[in-house]
Amino acid sequence: MSVSDLIATLILALLLLQAAVRLPGTLRGQRRSRSLSGAFTAFAIAWWLRTGLGRTAVDPLGVNDLPTLLKHVLAIAGICVLLMYVCDVYAEEDTSARHIRISAWIQRATAYASVATVVCMTAVFFLVLDRSKTGKDSPYFIGRHMGDPGLALYMGLFYAYVVAAALVCAYQWGRAARRAGHWSLRTGLTMMSAGMTLIVVYAVMRTVFLSVATLHPLPARDLADQEHITDTVLYAGFLLWLLGSIVPALRALLTRARSIHAILRLHPLWRDLALAVDGIALYQPAHLLRGHRAAQHPCATSSPTTPPPADPPRPPLGD
Repeated sequence: MSVSDLIATLILALLLLQAAVRLPGTLRGQRRSRSLSGAFTAFAIAWWLRTGLGRTAVDPLGVNDLPTLLKHVLAIAGICVLLMYVCDVYAEEDTSARHIRISAWIQRATAYASVATVVCMTAVFFLVLDRSKTGKDSPYFIGRHMGDPGLALYMGLFYAYVVAAALVCAYQWGRAARRAGHWSLRTGLTMMSAGMTLIVVYAVMRTVFLSVATLHPLPARDLADQEHITDTVLYAGFLLWLLGSIVPALRALLTRARSIHAILRLHPLWRDLALAVDGIALYQPAHLLRGHRAAQHPCATSSPTTPPPADPPRPPLGD
């Protein structure tokens, strides 16, 4: 397995972890959890198609470069859902602010722009792009279509969409980071904003390279160097975004762990108090393990109860 596939597999695992964490909220019908879970799943499949295993699974369909098209379509779907989520979150702020009005407009236009981009890219892929070359000619999609005007049009549509969406996300997360009250949230939002900025840099670098390569085809060595440099920027951007989205959740997890630890340390004191004062606890402590933290509390019906006092005797009634 190549280094590229290893990094893609790591990113894939992080994306699936994020989707799994939000699965309970998705099953409960929470709209935002469902949106994030869908975005992470779409990104995960797109990154899987970047690996040799993903390409091998799709190649038997008999359509040259089909993994690349599917990868780009899924990436657009994931970006669309993520962008709508971001705009929806920050639209709850002051609606009179200009950036909130712009975000609301972007949220309404995102779905239409995504569908239009996918339709145009698919049309260019099947009708304009020369797909007669295969992976034997070059291991890179750009290298196989170097000098083809259809390549510049196809990738130009994709990168224009990526740049627009990533800029909106980077701006919103960067603005929210400046206003965040806790260090973990501020750190996470800053990392996410920096990750989106790197993805913008990646798309711009690829666009400039494609413009030059379309007019003046470059040797294979320059192509490999470009792929290595831009892929490194893409990996760094995605990892920053993913790790930034995990940081606030880690703080909540640590808080939960500290709370459980405190409860376990208080358990012996609670047990002694419950045994010393009858009726102070709703559930009596179990006798198993003599108060060890692994002891289970019995049900309320099994706890001993004190019988109610008997009614005082009544005096006999006279005749």
